[in-house]
Amino acid sequence: MYCWILDYNKYERKGITGPKTQDPNLQSALAKGEGEKFEMLDADGELYCRGRIIGNYDGFEPLDDYGKPALGCTDIYYNGKRL
Repeated sequence: MYCWILDYNKYERKGITGPKTQDPNLQSALAKGEGEKFEMLDADGELYCRGRIIGNYDGFEPLDDYGKPALGCTDIYYNGKRL
């Protein structure tokens, strides 16, 4: 189980969370500012979103859950490193 939140969104829709089913404890931890930071970019390297993820995850979840289908993002970075 994992949970992520967008702290910045190019289109001002910050606060979006995923996945659809979330553990309330993980949601609470994100609300307190916890989680590993990530960034999602498009193929041109333009930043679309910044957020945080917590729980048991591989790293591509925010990109697969939201970044690709909703915004057309192609890359996700953690600590400045592309996955």
